[in-house]
Amino acid sequence: MPSDASHVIAYEKQLAASGLLHETTRISALDGAVEEVTQYVLAMRTATPMIEALKAHVMMRQRDDLLEFVVVPIVAANEKYLGWIDDYVDERRTLQPSGGRHVL
Repeated sequence: MPSDASHVIAYEKQLAASGLLHETTRISALDGAVEEVTQYVLAMRTATPMIEALKAHVMMRQRDDLLEFVVVPIVAANEKYLGWIDDYVDERRTLQPSGGRHVL
């Protein structure tokens, strides 16, 4: 469930907040067959240096090989909001390989 994943990632301080925007259906051609799957659109707020670590974290925990990440930079915002993201997100948290597994 997307909200469960968001709770874990927020707890690990890789993102400051996330919002489940909506559920959607993806219809795609895969291996010669048409496939229909339910997907969720999440808006995750994090600091720029955390994007790759956050992406790796999500990819490790999802069954879908066709995950899509759309990154939208915040080019203008309230300074208090930007400070909240910077204060909450722990940029030292990165994924480190450990014997075939990844730990934070």
